[in-house]
Amino acid sequence: GSDARVDAAATINVPGRSVALSSLQAVWQQQTLRLLAPARLDFAQGGTIDHLRLGLRRAVLAVNGRVSPTLDLTASLRDLPADLAAIAVPSVAASGSIAADAHLTGSVARPSGTIRLTGTGLRDRSGPGASLPPANVTATVILQGTTAPLNVRLAAGASHVALTGTAPLATTGALDLHADGALDLALLDPILTAQGRRVRGHLTLAAAIAGTAAAPRVTGTARLTGGDAQDYAQGVHITDIGALLQAEGTDLRLVRFAGRAGQGSVGASGTIGLTPPMPVDLTLTADNATLLANPLVTAAIDAHLTARGAIDGDLAAAGTMRVRQANVQ
Repeated sequence: GSDARVDAAATINVPGRSVALSSLQAVWQQQTLRLLAPARLDFAQGGTIDHLRLGLRRAVLAVNGRVSPTLDLTASLRDLPADLAAIAVPSVAASGSIAADAHLTGSVARPSGTIRLTGTGLRDRSGPGASLPPANVTATVILQGTTAPLNVRLAAGASHVALTGTAPLATTGALDLHADGALDLALLDPILTAQGRRVRGHLTLAAAIAGTAAAPRVTGTARLTGGDAQDYAQGVHITDIGALLQAEGTDLRLVRFAGRAGQGSVGASGTIGLTPPMPVDLTLTADNATLLANPLVTAAIDAHLTARGAIDGDLAAAGTMRVRQANVQ
């Protein structure tokens, strides 16, 4: 959607099938990519890159080695600004930097080697995300021909998530991944406070991912302890929340949700399907629960309700609700 300008100078050896690149400058979207030193590209026996170094703002990309018919390639990336994401997504105003190293052997069809990536101080400077703590990411991928063991870790404030295991290099290969983490829900304050809401609690994750990239199967649990949810405008305040959510292939099972609402309690259980039409079978209960407590209405409620059907189809609610006491101002 926008013009680019490229200026280059090179000496081409046609019989020798090589290019000696002496200068290069490419400008697009107000970003300038420069050749930092003379480089040579050789196509006589496959493809070889000899000491190619490119600069983009403060970032430096260096590539050296053979691409074909066999791989023996080394590459490094230093100080890539995260705000370059705005070139592809203009609404993103990111900060932080990214670095990477790779050494590849084997062949393009069956590569071997190691790729390491580090993201430091990553955050969104626009909107509510500007108040979230910066995230640090490390990723190591070991290529083994058709599979790739990986270790990815993300930390932001007191929250952290890890993804480990083996992924295929083709969409038909088998996944064997494990995700673990702990999230402090206070992390959401910058997003929810502007909406007059607040949540507290600690969420722990433990999941396994099998199947294929085209049809993954997730099993595992998400457990919430010490939960507290409040909507100041509506006067909703549920305390002492504990919940257990299980992933079972294509279904999410809410094994338990329990909390206190005033002098009473609330609870929920049931299942939600993750594949269309996303079938639902939920049961919601309340026992003398103060679900509304604002200047207009205060109400204590008993309830036993069900919601069954499908999110992408017909959904029916049934059950009883008893208002023990209500004050309307």
